[in-house]
Amino acid sequence: MVFEGRFRLFSLVGAGSLTGLLWTCSLPLVDAGWLAWFCLVPCLYLLLHCNLTNREIWLLGLSAGLAAGFGRVYWVAETLQNYGGLSAPLAYLTTFLLSAYIGLFPAIVFRLSAYFSTLHQRRLPWIIAAVWVLLDWILSWLFTGFPWAVLGYSQYQSTWILPIAAIGGVHSLSYILVAANAAIAQLLGCRRTVWALVALCVPCLAGSLAAHLIVPGQAQELPSLHVGIVQGSVEQGAKWQSVSLTQTTGRHLRLARQLDTSKGPLDLIVFPETAFPFRLDHPNYEIHRRWLAELSAESGASLLVGALGSTSERGDKGLFNRAYLIDGETTAGFADKVHLVPFGEYLPMKWIFGYLDELTAESGAFDPGQLGHKVLNLPAAAERVAVRFSVFICYESIFQEIARQQTLDGAEFLINTTNDGWFGTTSAPAQHLAMAVLRAVENGRPVVRAANTGISCFIDAKGGIHQPTQLFEQTAIQGHVVPQRVLTPYTRTGDLIFALSALLMAISAVNDAHRRRHAVDAELDRAQSELHSWSRGPVPLSYRVVLISGYASDASVWAPLLDHLKQSFVDVDDAIVAVDLRHDLAILDLSSHVARLTQSSDPRPLVLIGHSLGGLVAVQAAALLDSSTTRVIAVASPFGGTHWATLARWIGRECPITLRDLAAHSTATQELDKLMAAVSVHSIRLHRDLLSSHPRHATALTSFHPAIGVSPRARHTLVLQDPRVLRDLIASLRST
Repeated sequence: MVFEGRFRLFSLVGAGSLTGLLWTCSLPLVDAGWLAWFCLVPCLYLLLHCNLTNREIWLLGLSAGLAAGFGRVYWVAETLQNYGGLSAPLAYLTTFLLSAYIGLFPAIVFRLSAYFSTLHQRRLPWIIAAVWVLLDWILSWLFTGFPWAVLGYSQYQSTWILPIAAIGGVHSLSYILVAANAAIAQLLGCRRTVWALVALCVPCLAGSLAAHLIVPGQAQELPSLHVGIVQGSVEQGAKWQSVSLTQTTGRHLRLARQLDTSKGPLDLIVFPETAFPFRLDHPNYEIHRRWLAELSAESGASLLVGALGSTSERGDKGLFNRAYLIDGETTAGFADKVHLVPFGEYLPMKWIFGYLDELTAESGAFDPGQLGHKVLNLPAAAERVAVRFSVFICYESIFQEIARQQTLDGAEFLINTTNDGWFGTTSAPAQHLAMAVLRAVENGRPVVRAANTGISCFIDAKGGIHQPTQLFEQTAIQGHVVPQRVLTPYTRTGDLIFALSALLMAISAVNDAHRRRHAVDAELDRAQSELHSWSRGPVPLSYRVVLISGYASDASVWAPLLDHLKQSFVDVDDAIVAVDLRHDLAILDLSSHVARLTQSSDPRPLVLIGHSLGGLVAVQAAALLDSSTTRVIAVASPFGGTHWATLARWIGRECPITLRDLAAHSTATQELDKLMAAVSVHSIRLHRDLLSSHPRHATALTSFHPAIGVSPRARHTLVLQDPRVLRDLIASLRST
């Protein structure tokens, strides 16, 4: 498929936007999880089959990443407007920046995918998936981490593939989905059909079968617990107002007393995050503690109460987001939130983000828990033994390592308390619920989810959602929870998918280096053989040759070429001139200097061979001479401009005059571009030579992969010692 002109641009942006839209729709709130199986195909198809340039790849990747990023976090703008005091333009600009940040990761994946697509056709789907998962891993910890709504969460309702998360976690689901997308993109282009089918089918079938065979089922090792959940649905704007504290407390106590105990006493009543928005351990709130103690005594149940704390376990003063376990008159324990929400519970880099200070103005800036995530003991009762559980609060549910560590520490069921009132009726509460589902499946532990404004529910160890509440509904629900002690493969091994992906990437890189080394060695051998054959049959030189060295070199760099010229041609001494650049002259003056040196009565046509900056001087000199009889061969020349000059200007350092007029996109480069349309210019360079580029109007005579282990700067300076370059230079001079 070929796109030209503006339609090519529209196709790239359109394909990226379509990928972002499909990805967004595969997640809650739309919940079309089946779209995740081909949401990346529009972009991957263009990458694999349309020969995109580097800029086009980035445009495609950034279009997809930005569209998907905004679709996943668009609700941030509403939160910033409603509770951050920001105007709509500033709120959406901030959301755009967050979208661009998380959207950069898919763009990097697509860029790397384009690179690997030329090397590993058979393993390509698995390699692309490995790159994707590794970038997700970086996203999960960089700048404290923000792995929100990664692709694997789209399958939180899929009963046949969701169990795979109990083996490899949510990122194993992402791996399978991306591999399937890449395989479909390959199939559409009829490339490596058999291997693409294998990549599409084997991970899905093998993973699903393994999950159903290996993952332990729910065991009734412990008696079930009768648990109640209170959803107070306190509007976020009124939650932190001091005049509302008594009313908020009364509402939660009233809802808790509405729980039905006719079918048996309750073992535990769970309240949402900061359901009681005050420092429960402060003497000023003794009456509130007494009310909670009375509720516990009346119901015979322990209470897990979301409130604030003012003193840490070590006795340090602070402000802690805390869940208290209250049993009658005593506080049996508490758990502090450790991984705080940036901008919501504390403000990082205030010198940049000070305009978001209002987000933490009412509740205050929290301190993280000091002793990590604890496992609490639900006290034994008449008909039940003590049961161990752990709490992850709100934002902590998006980090799979937290729930995994809690399970390893002995938690037999998990509780997720949260306040999603910030997000209104957007997709955020549903996306947040999907993450809690994955925590249950990964660890084989039931999750009790209590949310201030919803969605509260019971999640069984297989990921089934029971009794979900409506958003902004004042209600109380109850159900039975079966604690579990068996550990899943994921709990035992963790995110092994990261290590396996890194191993696959390492194997691919070593294999690529091995293949490229052999390919380069073969090319070098062929070039040496051709040079040797020409030395056995030298011919007359049909051209006058001027060799122009680069800015940082002198005529000695031409020694290898001069040796081969003398072996391949006869009577070359009077036909070759080597010119050193004078550093006190600008490009035009250097070109005039070269033009004067080439004045001769010799009727043979002239060939100007320039290395690095010398190639640009050669183009200018050819324009001053008779362009119809003058050829230019530029070796590793910076026709795109000297970016070092631009950088040096930016930091306020003076550049040599020879570089000052060659800043990227300067008038000098534009003039050279016009000249090359009239002058016969051929270009030779090594791949990944960061200091050179092919000119727009020149013929790319050849472009070689460098030898393994050669640094970028060495590629630029050693190019004239490469037998392949020497062969092509001499071949161009032997041609008539």
